[in-house]
Amino acid sequence: MRNLIRNIIKEVLTNNKGVALIAGGFKPPTKGHYELVMGAANHPNVSEVKVFIGNAIRDGVTAETSKAIWDSYPLPDNVSVEISPTPSPIKSIYDYLKSHPNEKIYFVGGVRDEEDAIDLKKRTQSAINKYPNVEVLSIPGKPTVSGTKARHALLDNNKELFFTYLPDEADKEQVWTLITQQ
Repeated sequence: MRNLIRNIIKEVLTNNKGVALIAGGFKPPTKGHYELVMGAANHPNVSEVKVFIGNAIRDGVTAETSKAIWDSYPLPDNVSVEISPTPSPIKSIYDYLKSHPNEKIYFVGGVRDEEDAIDLKKRTQSAINKYPNVEVLSIPGKPTVSGTKARHALLDNNKELFFTYLPDEADKEQVWTLITQQ
């Protein structure tokens, strides 16, 4: 009887969890992006994380390379994390919202400073107004980490500096090879 009650409670708690949606270029996926995914994955109300990678090429970094880098990162075991290249990450989020009206959805955004917080609120306000099942999940980040800075280090062939923008958990040599051999 005790196991039955535990299973019922577990099922109720699991059903209250939602899907975290993250959109971006991720050219390349940096330490900040990784922390965004890990922050969402470790949130107690998240059961799944979906990351939508834009197809635009930035300073030679493609969506396919970005996906390969994500695939090389150690991702959490506690929730499903799906990384998908898409022509339009924001459209992919809205398509997901339209097709899952009864599912709890979290828009995930990294907030490095007050400007990021204001930007995240502006970008998500219309979806929150239109879809009652949507909530914003802000993940704090560090102002010193950015894809642009990582690409500049890459373009300068500054491997040591480039490595500072990658997650500590990453095989940095493997990422360097993936990004320079594309």
